[in-house]
Amino acid sequence: MTIRLSAYETLACSGSMPAMNRTIDVLKEGTLESSANGQYLGIIEVQGFGVMDKQIPAFVHPIVVPYNDHSNVFVDSRPFGKVDLHENRFVVRNAIEYKAMLYRGALNKMWVIEKPAFIRDISPLPINIFVTWLSESISRRFMLEPQEQYKIAILAAIFYNSNFTDETVLDDREKQRLTSQLMRVLKFKGEDVLEILEHHSVIKGVADFCKIAEEVTGSIRLKQLNPGVLFSVINNTFFGPNASEIVAVAIEHPPTWLGILISVILNFNYYKNSVIAKIMYKKHFDESRDNFELAIANFIKHYN
Repeated sequence: MTIRLSAYETLACSGSMPAMNRTIDVLKEGTLESSANGQYLGIIEVQGFGVMDKQIPAFVHPIVVPYNDHSNVFVDSRPFGKVDLHENRFVVRNAIEYKAMLYRGALNKMWVIEKPAFIRDISPLPINIFVTWLSESISRRFMLEPQEQYKIAILAAIFYNSNFTDETVLDDREKQRLTSQLMRVLKFKGEDVLEILEHHSVIKGVADFCKIAEEVTGSIRLKQLNPGVLFSVINNTFFGPNASEIVAVAIEHPPTWLGILISVILNFNYYKNSVIAKIMYKKHFDESRDNFELAIANFIKHYN
């Protein structure tokens, strides 16, 4: 399986699942009190009101809690504000990071509960930035030749597409569809894409990507590439609370990746010195970025 419904199913958070299962149990018990805290963008915030909220451990990523006939998405707002007991309201202290967390929650709800196709089809920009970000970061770290970076870029595009499928291998029709898409959106040569797709049409995760990278490029330098190294390579490409973990999750979890891009678009001055923001605002992305901004506006309007 390559579709990861929750950030906690990614390799970066794989050690957190037992604790998350316990947190989900507590959230189920405390739903009524937590629901009274606040709702925005269709998600439920844990803000610190009520006895049950104090029993909920802190959590970084949105959590989907299943019930008999529906699911709720919870986010932890407590790191970004505090409860004012005199006015009985939640006072936000870090508005930018608070909103970023809410958008990741809403995207996670859409991914799991509503319209996962929206995440995939919103714009060509997310795959463009993903491919550029990953291939350039790896190439700088390992001093790859231009042709090696080009092949890593194709592999990164296949990896991004793999995050949207549970298939283990793409059939010929899907290979042709993906090749056409990558030729149109990323300007790759069709024969180069098909050459890699022939053997690696679905990349199962970060570990799989790292393993295949050396084979595809032929670079012995990439023998050293493994998930831990890759996480260190992208570690400083974004910033904010838990940024290192968030970018590591984003490689395998499209809602988290989209959440990063939305945060940059809505708060460019805050994030402008990050590697991801600098890539997004390269001139040749102007048109697709404008289209992405319109899609974001529609996304926010959908929930307001």
